[in-house]
Amino acid sequence: MFSHVIFGASIMWCCLPRQTWKDIVTTLSFGALCGILPDLFGGRATNPWSHSIFVPPFLALGVAFIAKRIYKTVSFKRVWGTCILAVLIGHLFLDYLGHEIPLLYPFDHVSLRMGAITLGDPIIWVPLLIGVTVGLCKKLKPRLPVFIAILWVILYLSFRITAMEIIYHKVEAQYPVSEKSHIIVEPNTHYEYSFFSRDWLEYRFKIISSHHLRGGYAGILGEKLGTTEWHTFFPTGREIQFIDGIEVPTVNANLFSLFVLEEWTEDGHSFVKGQANNKIYVYKEVRKNQWEEQVK
Repeated sequence: MFSHVIFGASIMWCCLPRQTWKDIVTTLSFGALCGILPDLFGGRATNPWSHSIFVPPFLALGVAFIAKRIYKTVSFKRVWGTCILAVLIGHLFLDYLGHEIPLLYPFDHVSLRMGAITLGDPIIWVPLLIGVTVGLCKKLKPRLPVFIAILWVILYLSFRITAMEIIYHKVEAQYPVSEKSHIIVEPNTHYEYSFFSRDWLEYRFKIISSHHLRGGYAGILGEKLGTTEWHTFFPTGREIQFIDGIEVPTVNANLFSLFVLEEWTEDGHSFVKGQANNKIYVYKEVRKNQWEEQVK
């Protein structure tokens, strides 16, 4: 929540005047309000329209009308445009980077997610907070520290998105799958770490296919691939479906699965050795994506 507040306030700080303390308080207050505005109209699941990219101009309209009564010398278009930016960038953009939101609602009900950051990442809100604080103390060029902070956040987010792509291609190359599969790269958790934890930068990966479900820790740029992975094998296979634009397996509590201990290729056939119910099983791929148990 604070990331939304401080990002919205930073955008408003850079776009509207701050000649008096009244202007300063108004700028920061309305920026913070715009940063959390979509959440005030309901959550993404219960009220998807509040997080649609088509709605911010209308949400910001009411805030702009109130703000214009204070910013008498600023045009309404400028105030309204700034409020729209604060909602789009301060809220929807961060939400898209962190978790699923229905950006194209009502034309498309699919929830979209970049999955590049962990919500509450201090590497985002701390620089913005410092920038605004320094800007409050400066009489000359008070926008400059906030501009620098926003530039830092943009560069950091660009790095995070680039790191995702690097890890994706490393996973694709290191763990080839013979059947149709979907690779997911995301932050190591959706929850918060301690303030100074390096884990904010960590990624994890998951490979989903009909017969395999593999995952593990990726590190910052893929340096941990293969060190702490887990791998489940489904001999009979399972159906894969799309939910919110992401390919996921259907849930079947009775589906037999193995914890994979070893994989190898012999005479052109793939083999999987795994454990289930304290028993060791070996399966051979007799035909493409068809596996049979090898009984000694």
